[in-house]
Amino acid sequence: MNHQGDITKAVEYIEKSLTKRITIEDIASHIFITPFRLHRIFLAHTGRSIAYYIKKRRLTEAAKTLINSDKSILDIAMEYCYNSQEAFTRAFRNLFEVTPARYRIGKKHKVYCYQYPLSEKNIFYHAQGGISHTPQIILQDEIKLVGITMASSFLENRTIDAWKAFYEICNKLALPIVKGIYSIFIYDSNIKIKEISMQLEFSLIIGIDEKNAQTTPEWFDTYTLPAGKYAVF
Repeated sequence: MNHQGDITKAVEYIEKSLTKRITIEDIASHIFITPFRLHRIFLAHTGRSIAYYIKKRRLTEAAKTLINSDKSILDIAMEYCYNSQEAFTRAFRNLFEVTPARYRIGKKHKVYCYQYPLSEKNIFYHAQGGISHTPQIILQDEIKLVGITMASSFLENRTIDAWKAFYEICNKLALPIVKGIYSIFIYDSNIKIKEISMQLEFSLIIGIDEKNAQTTPEWFDTYTLPAGKYAVF
């Protein structure tokens, strides 16, 4: 049975109640199913528990409030249902790796730590099992990307560093991201499978389609993803 509708209703209720003290029983009652069933279908359809989702959503909104308002940290903690500033600080630091005070001073949104509201598309994606095992073969036109390039290797694996750097630049310069972001790994085409090792180096590119970038810094790197036949998962 497809429970996507129930999960969508649950998410809508949660989003309206982030500053209220709600329980899984409250949410289950709102959509007329048992708490046990709600817990199971939410986890199966989203890949996370309701408690974890609510926690990350509250911390995400609290982080935005820290930078975009003059409210005290204690008031923000209370607003997002923490019993004390200490409890809020501990939870905040576990997610953002910095205290609320430091986060506010830095005035930089760590959007890669955010939990955005689950959409019907997200829910459907998880309900279908995530990444498909059978690809769709498409003919893709050439795409010109603008973004950042970083050298990495399997051993060093700087993928997370590259994503953080890209988002921090976009946030610092208030660059609007209208459409999807591409992550591309470029290897030496002469490398044979038997030569692949943890030391293998590659270029990692994080960027957006130039056509979807309303404005971009001149010092952004550029890369052309060639037209051709691609497997889409």
